[in-house]
Amino acid sequence: MDKQKIAEAIVAAGLAANRETSAKVDPTELPRRVLQAALNADQSPRAELEQRYGQCWSTAELSDEFRLIGFMTPFVLVVRKSTGEKGSLEFRHSPRLYFNWKVTP
Repeated sequence: MDKQKIAEAIVAAGLAANRETSAKVDPTELPRRVLQAALNADQSPRAELEQRYGQCWSTAELSDEFRLIGFMTPFVLVVRKSTGEKGSLEFRHSPRLYFNWKVTP
């Protein structure tokens, strides 16, 4: 099963669970945790990630090129210093790499 179908199933399950509780729960928490676990389990070398997602950045490289303005694991919201473009990246923990740059409209 691909990541998109897994994420959709988890969101549906999380939303159903949220309806059954009186507490306010972030409906994105469970799918984000599952995605983070999948990203962390993927120990592909940087070159493979770059083939899949395009450019990757280490933490030092990220700091050079972007200004971090927020995060919600496994995503970070950034501003590209050279252009002022806002966007998001995904990241994995070890080795820490940021990838899958998407400009935010």
